[in-house]
Amino acid sequence: MFDGAKWIYSEQGKLDQVSITSRCAGDMDCSDCIVPSPDYIYRKGTSKYIISGSGPVSEPLNSQECSEKISSVGILRLESFYFTVQKMRGLTGIDFSTLYIDTCYGTLRTNRIMDKIFRSQSAAHLKLLNGTEEQVNIKYFVAHIGDYSSGISLGLQSYFKLYKIPQISYGSTSTWLNDRLQHPYFLRNVPADNHQATSMIAVAKKIGLKQIGVIHTDSAYGKNGANLVVDAAIEGGICITYIQSLAREDPNAANNIAVNMSHEAGVGKLPRGLIYFGEMEYVTELFFQIRANDPNWKVRGNFFIGSEAWGALTSVVQGVEDLAYGSMPLAFSDIFFNWTVEGTNYFAQYVETVTENEKRENPYFGKFWQQHYECYLQQDLFTPFNKPCDPRCQLTDPNTCAATDSVYFEEIAAKNGVQAGLSIAYAIKEVKELCGEDESEECIFDKYRDDLFQFIKTTMIPRDILSRRKTYRPFQDDGNGNNNYLVYNLIKLDGSLRYTNVYSIEAGTINELQPPLFFRNGQIDTATLSDQCFTCGCLRGTGEKANGDEPTTSTQHPESKTASTIHSESPWLLPLLIVIAALMLVLITAIVISQKLARRGRKNAENRE
Repeated sequence: MFDGAKWIYSEQGKLDQVSITSRCAGDMDCSDCIVPSPDYIYRKGTSKYIISGSGPVSEPLNSQECSEKISSVGILRLESFYFTVQKMRGLTGIDFSTLYIDTCYGTLRTNRIMDKIFRSQSAAHLKLLNGTEEQVNIKYFVAHIGDYSSGISLGLQSYFKLYKIPQISYGSTSTWLNDRLQHPYFLRNVPADNHQATSMIAVAKKIGLKQIGVIHTDSAYGKNGANLVVDAAIEGGICITYIQSLAREDPNAANNIAVNMSHEAGVGKLPRGLIYFGEMEYVTELFFQIRANDPNWKVRGNFFIGSEAWGALTSVVQGVEDLAYGSMPLAFSDIFFNWTVEGTNYFAQYVETVTENEKRENPYFGKFWQQHYECYLQQDLFTPFNKPCDPRCQLTDPNTCAATDSVYFEEIAAKNGVQAGLSIAYAIKEVKELCGEDESEECIFDKYRDDLFQFIKTTMIPRDILSRRKTYRPFQDDGNGNNNYLVYNLIKLDGSLRYTNVYSIEAGTINELQPPLFFRNGQIDTATLSDQCFTCGCLRGTGEKANGDEPTTSTQHPESKTASTIHSESPWLLPLLIVIAALMLVLITAIVISQKLARRGRKNAENRE
C-alpha cells in the first residue's frame, strides 16, 4: 500500500481477502485510499475557479457503464490533464481546482453524470472523493478540455453553451460540431472529419486503388465519417464496392462482418483495400474475428486504411499483428507541439515522479498499476492477483517489471490536451493585461469572460514544452484545428510489427516520406498494388450501382442530410414532392372557389326571399 511518499507492500505470497484490513475501514479518513472508480475526480485547489476535463479512462462495459479495466491510453490522457493543469498553474500563478470525468466512451453515461452535476441552474453539485458534496457556482468553471469522442462532445455542448463555458476538444472530429451557431463556445485543435475522409481517399489513390470498401461503426463518429468518405470517393473518382456497418451494442457484429467479408471474397466481390472508420477498440475485435472466420485474409493481402482513432497505437493490433501488416492508419500530426526536448520526454518524467503519490490526485492510477503489472496493493481487497506490487517498476522502462502491455508516451491526443491547456493559460495571461492593476481572479473570469474565449481562439503558444516563444496558433478562424495528418504503415521488421511514417498530409496536400509496403502471407508483396475485385460493381462512387444494391445502414445522420444527398439516394423524391405540392394547390383552390360559390348561393337565396 501507499504510506505518505513511500511504497510499502505485503511480503505474503498470496492475498488473503479475509485477513487483510483496508486502510479505509472504520472511521479512518478515506481521502488518501484507493477507492472504487468514481464517475469523476473533483479536487480543490486554493482557487475557486475550475479547469475541467473528460476522456475515456476505463474501458466501456456498455453505453451506460464502465468496466473495471483501466486502459493505458486512458490513464495517460488523464495524467496529461494533470500535467497540463500543473503547467497552467505555473504560467498563470492560479492554483486551479480540477474536475475530470471518466466517460469510458459512453454518451448516455456522460449525460447522466452531467445531469447530476448541473441539476440546478445556478450551482454545480460536485462530490469530493471523501463523499462530501459541495455546491459550486457555475460561473467558476473556466474552461473544459475534452472530450475525445464526438458524440460525447455534442452532449457536453448542451451544458457548456448554456453557461458560456469554453470547451476545447483534443479529438472530436465530427462535422456536426462545425456549426458555430449551435456550438458557439466550442473549439478543437484537430481537423474536422471532412478533411480526414478526403485524406483517406487521397491515400487510396496515391497507392493506386480504384476500388475501396468501407467498414464503419454505428456511432456518430463512424456514421458521419463513412458518409464523408462516400462523398470524397465520388469527388475523387474512387469506386466504393463494399459497405458494412458495425453495431457496437451487438456482440456478434464483428463476427458477422468477418464472415461476410470471407464470403464476398470467395465470390470475387471484396476489394483488397478497405477503409475502417470507427473507434479503435472495434477494429481490434474485428481483427480477432477475421482470424476466426476468414482464413484467406493474409493470402489475399487485404489491409485497412484506418481513421485517426486507430492512429499509431500498437495496442489496437496486439495479438493480431500478422493480420495488420500493410494497413495504413491516419493520425493527427504532432509536428506543431513537442514535449520531448533534447531526448527528455517531460511528460513521461512527470508521470514517473508522481507515481508514488498518484493516489492522492487520481484513484484510477492504483487500479491501473495493479492491472498493468498483475500485482496487488495491500489496501485493495478486490484485485485477483496474488503477487505484491514492486515499487521499483517504471512505466517508462518496460525492463524493470513485466507488464501486460506497453505504454506509449507520445500519444497525440494526450499532446493535444496539453496544447489546449496552454492555449487557455496564455489567453488568461493576455486577459490579465486588460485587468491592469486589478489582479483579482474575478476580473479575469467574470468581468472579461467573453474576451477570454476570443483570446483562447486566437492565442499563440510555444512549439515545445520548455519554450516561451509563442510561434504557433492552434485554432483556425473557424475554430477547428489545422488540417494536418501523418499516415502510418504497419510493416513486418525483424519478425515483429512496426509503425512507420509513409506520408504526411498538410493542408490537403499528400507528401511521400517513404514508399509503403504491402504483404501477402506475411511476406512483402513485391508486385504493383492493384485492385482484385474484378466482379465488383460500384455501390457508391464512380460507375453504376451493382444490381441496385445499397448499404444496409444509412451512413448519414438524419439531421445532416442535404437536398443533394437526399436526391442522390432517392432520385424520384423531388418530382414526387413537386406533384404532391401541385395537387395540394389545386385542392386548396377548389375549396376556396366552392366556398365562394356557396356564399354567393346563400346570398342570392336571401335576396329572393
